[in-house]
Amino acid sequence: MSDQAALDEDLNGGVPVTSRAVVEVKRSGGVVGRTVTFVADSSRLAPASAARLEELLEETHYADVSESVPDSAAGRPDRFQYELTIDAGSGRRHFRFAEGSSEHARFTDLIAFVIDTARSERDTEGKG
Repeated sequence: MSDQAALDEDLNGGVPVTSRAVVEVKRSGGVVGRTVTFVADSSRLAPASAARLEELLEETHYADVSESVPDSAAGRPDRFQYELTIDAGSGRRHFRFAEGSSEHARFTDLIAFVIDTARSERDTEGKG
């Protein structure tokens, strides 16, 4: 490890510093049919949360997934539709898929993390 990397890690509470990652989840559909956007930006997260975001990205193997996913929601009313944009070290990737699809299953933990993080951030901003 370089001296700079060791210094960055020390300044980051002992958590290794990784490249910046921004994940945006747009969820639409459902019974109400509205679109809601949630964003997690590793540069704005606590060190442990930023590390968790990085772990989840690695677990999804998103770089290996095709961006052109067929519409798997046909004939499935009231299901959520997802648009997932990942801007990380390997570049920007965009995915579209429906709730209950195999693609949704791959990204479930990442989506939940981004939604929870964004909601928590909104709650914190509202109190300040």
